[in-house]
Amino acid sequence: SGRSWEVSSVGRPDLIRRVDFVDATTGWAVGHRGSIFITRDGGASWAVQHNEPGTYMRDVTFVDAQNGWAVGHNQTILHTTDAGATWTRQEFIWDGIDPPRINGVAAYSPNEAIVVGEFGLIISTSDGGASWTKVARPTAGTYTAVAVADGYAIAVGIDGLAVSVPRGGIEAVPVATNTKLHLLDVALDANGNGFAVGLGSAYRITAGVIEPVKLDVAIGAELTWLGGVGLLPDGGAVAVGSRGLIATWDQDKAAFVQSVKWR
Repeated sequence: SGRSWEVSSVGRPDLIRRVDFVDATTGWAVGHRGSIFITRDGGASWAVQHNEPGTYMRDVTFVDAQNGWAVGHNQTILHTTDAGATWTRQEFIWDGIDPPRINGVAAYSPNEAIVVGEFGLIISTSDGGASWTKVARPTAGTYTAVAVADGYAIAVGIDGLAVSVPRGGIEAVPVATNTKLHLLDVALDANGNGFAVGLGSAYRITAGVIEPVKLDVAIGAELTWLGGVGLLPDGGAVAVGSRGLIATWDQDKAAFVQSVKWR
């Protein structure tokens, strides 16, 4: 639950952007050199499973041990139905001048997923990615991450941007954050409860409502940022960020409290 940590190396110099595990032993990671890594021993060892040369991969998600998506720059969406043995590129219609960087992906089921990125990109699929539908959004800002609950998704982004998208819906609804600080990641449980984190700040999400919580770190919240957050089975959460910061959710203090300054 975040009380102790040890190094888990992918075996090559790479900036690891996201990881996702389907159980205690099997997980995937993506990096800025185009690699998708896999572990089958809880992270004790990693192997390159797939590579997209020249593509910065930004996120990866699996709904079960077989079905997953990975996304990245240059309008890249990759899909697997065989635990990553093969990855197939999926296309969607984009009417902008430049191909968007895709920053986040989340999935409800093997057939239903949502993708977000720059230039206000929000698209969804209900057929495993054979086709993608554009979701109307209230702003064309940059979305950095997305997470799903049972009935909807929440996407967050630059300048405090947040929207809610009903499952299978084609229109996003603004969600108040009362901040202009960048939001960089979001995590939800099936009931829509979770956390968002970002530039010098952290937020608790309860049934779609986003409210700030205290960030109790040694160097001061204003001097740090949190780039990732994940939920724990016991209802807790772990957030990670700059300068090796690892913080865990303390329910009694209603705050993310520094657990480790890794390096």
